[in-house]
Amino acid sequence: MCFIPHAPYLLTSNRAGLKKNDVNEYLHNQVAFLAGDSLLYLRDIGETRGQLLIDENIFKILSADIAPDVMINHFLRIIKENEIILSRGKKYLRVSNAIRGDSEDIESLISREQLSLIYLYSNGEVDFVANKKDRRGDIDMELVKRIGIKVLDAEGLSNRLTTSFLEKQEDAWVDRLYNYIEKHARQYWNKPDRKNADPKSLFLRTKPIIKTTDGEWVPPYLSYTDERPNVFLPMDGGTPLRGKNYKFVDKGFYKRHESFFVGLGLHQPNIIDFIDLDILPRYRKMM
Repeated sequence: MCFIPHAPYLLTSNRAGLKKNDVNEYLHNQVAFLAGDSLLYLRDIGETRGQLLIDENIFKILSADIAPDVMINHFLRIIKENEIILSRGKKYLRVSNAIRGDSEDIESLISREQLSLIYLYSNGEVDFVANKKDRRGDIDMELVKRIGIKVLDAEGLSNRLTTSFLEKQEDAWVDRLYNYIEKHARQYWNKPDRKNADPKSLFLRTKPIIKTTDGEWVPPYLSYTDERPNVFLPMDGGTPLRGKNYKFVDKGFYKRHESFFVGLGLHQPNIIDFIDLDILPRYRKMM
């Protein structure tokens, strides 16, 4: 956004610069206010003409090498107080309703409706910030955070996976979720030196990301440090073991994502599991 301000500034004696005084500071602030307000006029003109003038370029306008700090501060005020962040659905949002994905993968995975569920919005007006592929690098993530726009990454998404959210999703979408998690979030359930890692950094081990043969969403493990799974891989030739102590991964998901479940450390029930989960409980009841 380029412009030449005209104002009765007080010049230095050689007329090569501006004097540093209260008058010029006041004028400078007024120009900054007008420049900030112009963002709203440009937004409205673009909407009226059907050719948006404010889009991802708003982040370019806010670049520190384009405008002085006093102007940046007024731009930030306008952005934080108005619906001026363009969403990928071509609707202007308030900062509180705008989300920035940290990659194209997460933005293509999550719909606007799913964002509403993830962030507990009831009005469905939350959405990702508009982001043309050829201009993705133009958006400074530090600037995004300074404005107050929330950033959704693999860790943030993984932390927000709840039973109520996953129960509402189609199996085909969960397939895409597993592919995304396996590619971007492996470090949140497994690390090369897992035994010495902070257990809380392995939080995906206790998130309800596994659908069982009974249609229930359960966590792979009941605690960060458990070695015995909370849910087992389907047994060869069927699942003859029954009872509340045995949960099995949905066969369809297992067939399509075997490497994911094996990578989680899940296995078929073995003799130790059978003794701990079947024999010992019966023995304790008899005592």
